[in-house]
Amino acid sequence: MPRRHGDQVGDQVPITVQQATSVTDPDAPIVNSVELRDTGVVITSLMPGPTETDFFRRADMLDTPVGQQSNDDPAAVAAQGFEALMGGEDKLVAGSVGTKAQGIANKVLPDKFKAAAHRRLAEPEEPQSE
Repeated sequence: MPRRHGDQVGDQVPITVQQATSVTDPDAPIVNSVELRDTGVVITSLMPGPTETDFFRRADMLDTPVGQQSNDDPAAVAAQGFEALMGGEDKLVAGSVGTKAQGIANKVLPDKFKAAAHRRLAEPEEPQSE
């Protein structure tokens, strides 16, 4: 079979162009910046907080704190994501001011703390005794 040459994005091999990790936290993830060279493809990582969609019902999470709280407007999240994509940003924490503040805090909080906070929001609440 003849070999095809690089006119499709799927033919490209992602190339790590930058790698970073914490020197003070051994549990910190390694962060890679990846590029698809010579494709014209722009990738923007959209990182929304909890958003008012059907997700929590489909995930059977309506009995959890995150499933019961008021969440971010999906139209606002999508608009912010589109603006970031058109602006050439590589990543964006989208949503409300609270979600953006959480995104900033997540840059400095230890993973163990973030996992515990997520667990509290995602675990079903105990039924109230009468």
